[in-house]
Amino acid sequence: MNNHKNYFSEAYLALRRHGPFHGQIDPWAEGGRYFQQIHAGMIGYIADKLRDPLESMGFMVGRETSLTIAEGRKPDLFMEAAPGMPPQPIQHWNYRGSAREAVAETGIMLMEAEIPQEGIFIKDAYARLVTVIEIISPSNKTSPQDMRQYREYRGHLLESGVNVMEIDLTRSYTRLLQLEPVEAYAYHTLVYLPGEPPVLIGMPYGEPLKRVAIPLRGDVIALDLHPAYEYGYQVVSIAGHILAEGRYTMPFLPYPTLFEGEQQQNAFAAVAEWQEKLEKLK
Repeated sequence: MNNHKNYFSEAYLALRRHGPFHGQIDPWAEGGRYFQQIHAGMIGYIADKLRDPLESMGFMVGRETSLTIAEGRKPDLFMEAAPGMPPQPIQHWNYRGSAREAVAETGIMLMEAEIPQEGIFIKDAYARLVTVIEIISPSNKTSPQDMRQYREYRGHLLESGVNVMEIDLTRSYTRLLQLEPVEAYAYHTLVYLPGEPPVLIGMPYGEPLKRVAIPLRGDVIALDLHPAYEYGYQVVSIAGHILAEGRYTMPFLPYPTLFEGEQQQNAFAAVAEWQEKLEKLK
């Protein structure tokens, strides 16, 4: 028999977990302190969602691995051919066309981007790594040295015939790819295929994250990004932590000058409305 006292109703807890920003990224959660927790939840969610469909296609998805990749750096998620599958040659193919068929965002091709191709890459024991997915953290974009090392890591992967997908869900003044089309969006995904210009999928502030197509070998697998973000955000009650720590305030808002027009005003209004509803549900 459960005799403990319930201090909060289920409705209150559900609203607190959802936070003030329905259907969009919480701008206060873009700071490293909170995003690292979201990052971990997203990785688990994506790996779980992709496991069965990838295995049916002859691939496997992994996360914490013993793979030696780009001088010891381990990716957030990787995909490799399953044992027993015949080798699949690297070839030029129509990624954007495949994305369209998967009802995912096709993005735009960045013809002016320069992709580093130097360096040595050490593959796994099977030498069959196919795709690496990186969810970019704020810390990846703060140190020039770290940014340079990451770009070299990306170059090593591409030179070795490995696809790279970068998912950047935190606004910042610097980007791993410094191009105007990339900087025009609050958030973005970049898809790199060996020997081809990257494809940009831009995502504006205030809108749900888009459905993206993860490249494989001549094929894609679609992933809805926003449910992955919501899972990572809610599973550890990020909004509840920000509220309890009194951080839904201007001093703790990351990159406030990147807001346009009434975005900042609307963000504070959303927080105030959410807090008012929470008080009524206590």
